[in-house]
Formats: sequence, structure tokens, C-alpha cells
Amino acid sequence: EGQICWDVDGEDLYVGNGGSAVQMNTSGATNWDTIGDPTSAGSITFDDGETSTFVYTHSGTASQNAFIWDVNQADNAEADDDLDVIRLDLTSESGDAGDTFDGIVINWENGTANTVFDSAIKINNAETTASTLTDAIIITSSGVSGGVVDALDVSDGNITNALNVGDNIVLGTGAVINFTGFDVDTNGNITV
Repeated sequence: EGQICWDVDGEDLYVGNGGSAVQMNTSGATNWDTIGDPTSAGSITFDDGETSTFVYTHSGTASQNAFIWDVNQADNAEADDDLDVIRLDLTSESGDAGDTFDGIVINWENGTANTVFDSAIKINNAETTASTLTDAIIITSSGVSGGVVDALDVSDGNITNALNVGDNIVLGTGAVINFTGFDVDTNGNITV
């Protein structure tokens, strides 16, 4: 099992796998693979003020990926096993009206070079067989009808195009379009 130990005498932090341990708060750098592979499920708990920051600076000339999750779902005898690569279980018990809670925040900071941020989220299907990626993004509300107010909010006035579909199909059934001066009802009737 994984172990995290704090030496109260030397004030040193150690992380180990049951057979060996690595001191984490040394003056030098510790390679990730030095920590050792886990032998069972484990967890790390953070409390208020214990922010964990990953800092990476790309200063080389070659292409680089700062963080890679290389995950493969191997074929097995189970016909209904689900694999979530990254899962966030979020809960808010705060009753304060001024509090905000965002799951994932991507902030493109103001830099001096004014370079272009190509995309905040990029999804690519490299499979050469058609229809191997069913839905790039799925938004659901399994708790209650009307549980999600806006599945996608692009109402900020600083956005140039709320949606760019190119020559692709916009698909639906009995959807309703409700603009200030333009409406389409479930039967396709248009009101201007």
C-alpha cells in the first residue's frame, strides 16, 4: 500500500510504496518515477490553504506536452465496465450567496507578447474509421428535469461568434428557437 510519512524530528516528508520511501522535501529535484508505482488504490487529502501547484515553462525549440495521461481500455470478458479517465466528484454545502464554485477554470493570462491562444479545449479524433467518436461533448442532468439551466452559455458581449458550424449540419427534432425578434416553434413555424 502507498504510504505518506512525516518525520517530526527532522521535519521531513516521505512518500513510499511499502517497500521503499523517497524524501520529498529535499533541496534537490525528485523524479516522478523515483516515487514508485502504487500497488493498490490510494488517495491524498488536501485541506484549506494546501494548494498544490504544477509549474511548467516551455523554453525549448521542440514540440512538447506538459502533462500526458496515456490511458488504454484493454479488452476483457466484462461487457459493461465503464472507464472514466478523469472524474471530478464535486459537492457544495455552502449557503453563502456570494460564493462561487467552478469545476474547471481555464484562464488565459494577459501577457506582454500578446500571442494567440489557439484553443482552450481541443478534441481530436485520430481514428481512421468513421463514427468512432460518438459525441465530443455530452451534457446531461440525471438528477431532475431542468437541473441544468444553460448547457452552454456564450452570452458574453466580448465574444465574436457564439457558434461556428461551418458547413456542418445542425441536428435536432422538436427544438424551439426563442430570440428577441425571431422565433421557431416545435412545428417549424417561424415568427418574426
